[in-house]
Amino acid sequence: MNVINTIIWGNLFVAEELNYGGRLNAGAVCTTPLITAGEGHTDTPPAFKDRAAGDYRLKPDSSCVESGIYAPWMDGATDLAGVPRIVRRKVDIGCYEYALLPGTFIILR
Repeated sequence: MNVINTIIWGNLFVAEELNYGGRLNAGAVCTTPLITAGEGHTDTPPAFKDRAAGDYRLKPDSSCVESGIYAPWMDGATDLAGVPRIVRRKVDIGCYEYALLPGTFIILR
């Protein structure tokens, strides 16, 4: 089973059950407990905007922001909310991209 750019959080199963007996091919996953070690995997809480209210969009300080694995199909694709899948040239872990608020952004040096 392939699991890429996925948040598996708040499950009641133990790590071995989530790992499908070693048959899980995972890349850039956010899980607790950590189901497999590797680059891009994290067990840091994903920092949802309002989980209790069913809002699973990411907060700006989420460990899942800009931590996903890019795939060519993402160019021009959107997330569940209709936001472009590629924001700031990187992809997030999970089904929602963290989107900047509209407006002007200025950097002064």
